[in-house]
This record gives sequence, structure tokens and C-alpha cells, in this order.
Amino acid sequence: MRKQLRGSVIAGAMLVMAVVISACSGGGQTVSQQPQSPVAAAQPQAAAPAADPRAPSAAAQLATGTQADAMAVPQGTSAAAAAQFKLEPESGVPQYGGIFRIGETNDAATLNFWDAAGRGTMASMYKTYDRLVNWAWEGNEVSYKTIAPSLAVSWETSGDGTVWTFKLRDGVRFHDGTPFSCQDVEASYDAYLNQGDRGPSGNSYTAPIIDTATCLDSKTLVLNLKGPSPILLQNLAHAVVSIGAKRDLDRGFDWYNNNANGTGPFVWLPDKWERGIGYAHTRNEDYWDEGLPYLDGQKTFFVADLASRIAAFETKRIDTLKGVRSVTQADRILKRYGDQVRIIRRSQQNGNFAIYNTRKPPFDNPKVREALYLWMDRAQFLEKAGEGQGWTGEFIHPGVYPDVKRLGVGNTLETLQKAQHLAFQVDKTAARKRAKELLAEAGYSDLSGIKVRVVVQTPSGANLKSNQILVAQLKEMGFDAVLEVTERLTSARMFRKGDFDAVVYGTTAGYPNIIPMLNRAVWSQGVRNFSGLVDETLDGLLAELNKAITPEDQKRILTEMDQILLKGQHATHLMYHAKTQVIEWGYVKGHRYLTGFQEEKNDHTWLGLDAPSRR
Repeated sequence: MRKQLRGSVIAGAMLVMAVVISACSGGGQTVSQQPQSPVAAAQPQAAAPAADPRAPSAAAQLATGTQADAMAVPQGTSAAAAAQFKLEPESGVPQYGGIFRIGETNDAATLNFWDAAGRGTMASMYKTYDRLVNWAWEGNEVSYKTIAPSLAVSWETSGDGTVWTFKLRDGVRFHDGTPFSCQDVEASYDAYLNQGDRGPSGNSYTAPIIDTATCLDSKTLVLNLKGPSPILLQNLAHAVVSIGAKRDLDRGFDWYNNNANGTGPFVWLPDKWERGIGYAHTRNEDYWDEGLPYLDGQKTFFVADLASRIAAFETKRIDTLKGVRSVTQADRILKRYGDQVRIIRRSQQNGNFAIYNTRKPPFDNPKVREALYLWMDRAQFLEKAGEGQGWTGEFIHPGVYPDVKRLGVGNTLETLQKAQHLAFQVDKTAARKRAKELLAEAGYSDLSGIKVRVVVQTPSGANLKSNQILVAQLKEMGFDAVLEVTERLTSARMFRKGDFDAVVYGTTAGYPNIIPMLNRAVWSQGVRNFSGLVDETLDGLLAELNKAITPEDQKRILTEMDQILLKGQHATHLMYHAKTQVIEWGYVKGHRYLTGFQEEKNDHTWLGLDAPSRR
């Protein structure tokens, strides 16, 4: 009865919201490897819960976090809520109930994360599925620190670091009631490692590191690595390496186009999915992490237009506002609402790359690619598409990736300008003169008549603007450049098939280490290296980097890669790194905006008693 009532509430709320938004418009000695300091909520201790842990209790008195004894936990509080309160007492004791309402910038055109899915798909699915391990929720921490158990409860490694053995959790069920076992992990990892023509993002987080994934029994998984890896656990915690059920994978990948079945904290509601409008999730009543999640459910609405999202937020029809790039707009909202709202300014680690198809002339010529590298005015991309919020510079950027900064490698725009690198000078005169010389040397003094099809990745927002700018700058260069706009799934298939000439492609690492992004965009087999270019030198360096354990080795390899990329002859050129603001009402608690998709699980998110969805 409770589930039926909750479904009715979500359905009614979605109908109201749709109207409002429409109006707005290998071997060796075994060494024990313990989980890396999981938070208490990841494995809650036994506690005496209230008869209904979501019923109002004495905990409500602490919902605002203003009482004197911040560490006093009311009787009847669940173990998960008590643990979270101790980590973040100023927010109060987490309250059960309420519907979290999200305005998403990208539609979930498909549920199939085994394809080259975009952010809309991953945002909808991250809360539906689990990973082998997770990044721990650590109270006020705003950066990744600790790996915690998820579907794996413990792990150990061989002495040489090439064999990892994971013990899996008992009592977990998929949302359709199917028991979870090792065979589900094995089937999922096999799909990532042997991607075929699907191009799942999880491939770049697994294939460069893992050789095989094998079950010893129903609760024991063994990963044989290609070499010792410093980032294995971090990669396995990423949203794109989610675990599906073997029985679903056996149906074929296309089953996932319209279906979802995970073990995550929220259950996808297929009858509430309206393409181009929104979708909904309800609480997983049988979630393995006892006491979580707190929310009754979530509603997500696709609102591509920023003005419409702001209007929906300001009228409290959505609880969180994403995709605000302009500092001026964000500050206006902050000035108007003061401490009623919270603004989080962050990097999305979203690299926006100009990719050229080297299967076709003239992009098969390295001199032409270098000419393009010199010609492009990156400042224009950042100013017009990124609204001035983000970074230009080279791919390996210390301002974007914490590990790059820690190692002391990479280049900012300022260092490149100081070094007088032609491609990054404010005045493009010298760079474009040299670009013309390179084109002449390559036999392309006259570019007129050479048609360049710029296929848009996503037909809206900043990505559309980025590709419009690319077309304009290619025309300035002399090419007959044309823009082709199609829907997201069609463009993804076109890129995989090589059916394009150029594109500005935005891809998010969602991770503090640059290695996965390099594996995605630079590695010749990377799922986002659509150029078709095989660079054996960079491939060899990446193979080394994926196995590099010491900071000294990592710094040496990244420095060498950086020097190669700065020559501009690769076919994937960074235009800018995006930055954005996220704004939420103060009644939203426990929600984390770290980067990428890691915020979307929402198992620790809860709503204060003044949240509109509680009324």
C-alpha cells in the first residue's frame, strides 16, 4: 500500500510540474587490502529503529541544526541517519520522506548506458544502479578522499598488485527481485572490456587496466590486471562502471534502451517516463544499505532552456538548479534570496574537444591538424559557449585535475602564453600566419571547395554553441564548413562509424585523476577518440601511465605526453574546460556536488521539513 501511495504522489506531482515548467519555458603472495575508511553509514551498526523510520519523531526538533547539543541523537533515529548527523551536525538529523525535484539540462533519450550514452542517461541511471565500490559520503568533504564498500564488502590484492579478489555482499536483490551474484559483475565487466560497437563509457575505466574478470564462486570475483594500477578502485567507483543483471545482459544490449533494473537506492518508474519531459524514481524499499535512502523518491524534468530552469527554481517547482555558467546570474539569485539558497561553484572536469576525422583528407595530414591547432581561437569558445567560466590551456591542466596539480605538471593558459606558445597567444595574427604556411606545405593553399561536415553532439545549450563557433572559425580559415544538427543518439552512432568530418565533443571525466580522460580521448581505442588516429607513441605512454605506481613515474610520463600534445598534431584538440555553478534551496540537505555524475546517487540526500514536496 505504501508503494502504491508513493507512486500516486509522484505521478500527480509530475503532472503539476510538467504544466509549470511548460509555462516557464596475476599471482604472488596475497596481501589483505581493507576497505579504505568507509563511513559508518556505508555499513550501519545495529540500532533500534522507530516502528516506521520515516515517521516524524524527536529528530524533527533538530532538523535545522540549531540546538545546543549538536551531537545528541534522538532516540529512534536510524543508524544511517545517526551516522550522517555526526558527520554533518549543522544540517540536522536526516528526515525521511519527500520528493527531490531536479531540473536536468539533458534529456534521457535512452536508458542504455552500454552505449556511448550522454549525461542525461547517466544522470537517470546512476541512482538506479550500484558499483562494486563507491566514493564515501564524508559529511562536509567536498572532494574525493575515501573508497568505501558497495556491492563488494572487502578486497585483497596479490603481492605484485596484479590480482584483486573481491568478496561480494550477501542479500542484495535487483529491483525485479532477482538475487545479485558474482555472475552479474562478471557479465557487466565482460561487456565493458569487450565493447564491440557499443562504446560504453565504462570501457575507458576498465579495458586499459583489467585483463579478465572471473568468478571463483557466487560471492567471489577475481580481477586479473594488465599490471599494477594506482587507480583501479577509483575507476571502479565511477558511475559509468555500474553493474547490471546477467539475465538482462543476456537479452541483448538493446533491452536497456527502454528498461532499467539495478540494485541502487532508487527504482526507475517506467510508466512515469515521458521523453523530452521527464522521469521519476521511487525509493528502493529493499536497498542493501539499511536506513538509506531517506527520500521517498525523485522527479527529474528536462528543461534545456536556462531561463525556464531559473523560473522553475525561483518559484520552488524544482529544488536544485544546474547548468548556471554565468557568475552574474548566480550572484543575482544569491543576492535576491540570501541564505535561503546555497551556491556551489565547481569544475565539471568537462573537456570540450575539437575532434577531426583522420580517416578523411585533409585531416589525415598532421600538418593540417597542426594548422587547425594554431588557428582556433580558444578564448572565443570559452567566452561564447562557456560564458567565460572555465579554463583554456592544454589538456593536462593543473587547474582542472587535482592529481595533475599535486604532481606539478601540465600547463595553464598563463604558462603557455609566458612560454610564447603561438596557439595560445591573445593576438592570433602570428599563429594564423603560421597555420597558412603549414597548409601550403601540406598542399592545401586553397581550402575553398573542401566541405567540412561539423556534426553536433547535442542539439542544444553550450555544445550547440561550441559547434557553431567551430563552423565559423573553419570558414574563416577557408573551409566550406556546414553544421549538421541531429538528435543525441543519432550523432553518437555517427561518431562511432566515422560519419562526420569534425565536432566539438564535450566529455566529462567525473574524477580527480586525469588518466581516465586520457584513456577516453587520446588512447587510440578510447571510446571518445572518434578521430580514428592511432598514435603508437601516446598509446605506449598511456600503457605505462596506467601501471605507474610512483608519483615520479606519473610525473615523467604526463610531462612527456604534454609535450607531444602541445605540438598540435594529434586529432583531438582541447578548446576549453567548462565550469559551472549549482544552486539549491537551503532545505536540500546531504546533497553533494563533487563532479561529473557522482552527485546523482542521492542516497544521503534528504529534505528539511519546509520542503515544498512535504506540504
